Amino acid sequence: MHNTLKLASIVLLASVLSSTHARAQTSPRIVLEPWDSSPHWAATTDRLWYIPGGHLQGADTEIAQFWWDSFGRIKLDRRDPAPPLAIGYRILTSSFYAPKSGLTTGLTTIDFGGAFNLGPAASEWSTQVFAGAGTANDNHFDNHHAYYGIGAVNLHRRLDAGQSLDFGVDYHGGRSLWPGIPIPYGSYTLARSDLSLTVGLPASAVRWNPWNRLTVEASYAFPVSASAQVSLELFRGVFVFGDYFHAADGFFRKGQEDTRLFYQSDRAGLGVRWVAGKLVDLRIGAGYAFNQSYDSGFDLRRLDRVLGPSDHFYYFLNLVGTF
Repeated sequence: MHNTLKLASIVLLASVLSSTHARAQTSPRIVLEPWDSSPHWAATTDRLWYIPGGHLQGADTEIAQFWWDSFGRIKLDRRDPAPPLAIGYRILTSSFYAPKSGLTTGLTTIDFGGAFNLGPAASEWSTQVFAGAGTANDNHFDNHHAYYGIGAVNLHRRLDAGQSLDFGVDYHGGRSLWPGIPIPYGSYTLARSDLSLTVGLPASAVRWNPWNRLTVEASYAFPVSASAQVSLELFRGVFVFGDYFHAADGFFRKGQEDTRLFYQSDRAGLGVRWVAGKLVDLRIGAGYAFNQSYDSGFDLRRLDRVLGPSDHFYYFLNLVGTF
């Protein structure tokens, strides 16, 4: 009973902590997060999910959705475990079948940029910068309003015993909340063999191994995304897991420069995971998508409902690779 309560409390803590791994790939953190010690060029993640059915609430029409979220980071020297330069990217794309809905046939986000470690800013601090650009559109790449800049400056201080502090300013022209406004942030990070914890504003994350075969992970980025996962190893390299995701992404629309189309959803699923050393982490499963909505507005502060897909089962495939 004590161990059950302990696990439950950790899962609850994880679910309310705050960062998204995808967002970290287009920020200075891509040169701060440790790389695997073995020689490699890139670390990538691909998340695919398919919602095969459902209907639009208040309308007599069906809807099916396919989403693919791909993000990662690349270094220029495969043998350097602490490269001064890293390239980060995110590509989010979707396609729909929704007759009579008026919904565009697809939505796309592409973010790309580089993070540089400039070295010491003072005796105990180092400076990192990120510069890049992106677009989030309704598959009208000729819409110049859908293009934006991305940038950040980070101050990093390494403390004792795997601890560190980060402070900085983040700019993102496609952010779902307060786009185009530089936002200050701060975080404290603790890295140990059984625990990796980042606590800060607006984002935090945790990864914990309470036992050899059990892993608990969670992240949160105010107020647009959250995730939590519990993974149990059955035997060498094979796991079962349960996970939860919440996300909100905005897309500029052709001819509607003052508003964007936002897709928000919650997804909870169960699946099987296969880990082949440090090269491949494959996850396959099914779950339930709920609280789905397509809304119109400038940002998340004020939205008007456009479409409301019904709750429905979905299937997913996640692939994490090191190349």
